[in-house]
Amino acid sequence: MCIKAYFSLCNVTGNSISKKSYVMHALKSTAFAFLLTSTIMVNCQESKIDSVAIIVQQMAMHNIYEISSSVGFTGKLSVQYQHFERLLSIASNDQLLQYARSHMNPVARLYCYQALRKRKVSVPEDLAQQLKKDNTKVMTMMGCIADRIPVNSLLDRDVFYSY
Repeated sequence: MCIKAYFSLCNVTGNSISKKSYVMHALKSTAFAFLLTSTIMVNCQESKIDSVAIIVQQMAMHNIYEISSSVGFTGKLSVQYQHFERLLSIASNDQLLQYARSHMNPVARLYCYQALRKRKVSVPEDLAQQLKKDNTKVMTMMGCIADRIPVNSLLDRDVFYSY
């Protein structure tokens, strides 16, 4: 049907085109569209992976484990809360497991672990044991109260609750 319409249009405009050249043109166009779409999808996946790495790094650089979604004297929206929500929206469970296991910053590891908990993902026993043994103290902020608390004491607390 499309071929007939295309040929009718070509004949009306005075262009002559063979069915073979039309088919070749259609195949080239389809192949180009497929390659373009594939390239975009691969780049989006790589970009998504890069974005997760950037968010985790930002959490590490901020280096405060903010327990509530509002912090400080004024109760402003927590920077870490914003990072955490973004992390939840784009990171895969495998990425979260990888960062929870091996990131050098304890705050980043803790947030990745909490993201897995929030998703109700079963945490591997070796990771659970690793975190339970981690007594590294991290700066915490809950509302306007700052403290230094060991990682293993923060594992079972829900993160970003409203108070």
